[in-house]
Amino acid sequence: MYDFLRGRVARIDGASCALDVCGVGYSLVCTPRTAAGLSVDSEVELLTHMQASKEGAPVLYGFKDTVERSLFRLLIGVSGVGPASALALLTTLAPGELASAVARGDEQALTAAKGIGKKAAGRIVVDLKERMASPETDLPTDILPAGPRRDAVSALMALGYTPAGATQAVEQLLSETPDAPLEEIVRRALAGASA
Repeated sequence: MYDFLRGRVARIDGASCALDVCGVGYSLVCTPRTAAGLSVDSEVELLTHMQASKEGAPVLYGFKDTVERSLFRLLIGVSGVGPASALALLTTLAPGELASAVARGDEQALTAAKGIGKKAAGRIVVDLKERMASPETDLPTDILPAGPRRDAVSALMALGYTPAGATQAVEQLLSETPDAPLEEIVRRALAGASA
């Protein structure tokens, strides 16, 4: 219903805020990462997502960028993962860490979030591994942390790999040799593809 709200931050209460938009106060639930970037009386624009609570009342969620909102939407699309669990994941893991954990199937990293058990972590990996790397999502290809991992994924994609295939190949090679330089990662991935 609402894509974004632009206005003055009237109040910050932990991980929620009140945004004054032309005299109307909107209450938004935010991730700590978003809330930390807010200050009372500052003018901001927050991307939004509206979701009905268990009681049926609408809840408005606010995000500082499309990456955070896209990850939230992907997570709540997984069976058994509600908004509270999605926010817990986005609180525990930075967007790049979350994407990387899903790409390499690291369920243990996901269970570090409050309310995410082994079963839910497994569903998240199965449901989102391919979808996160799909061009249909609005996740940027540079969501992985900067460094050899991201550079290797970009290099393999330039050579014809799908985003999911490139991410999976790089994650597997780095799990075997974590300190491998970029050139070796790409060379070994290409050698494995031609084998």
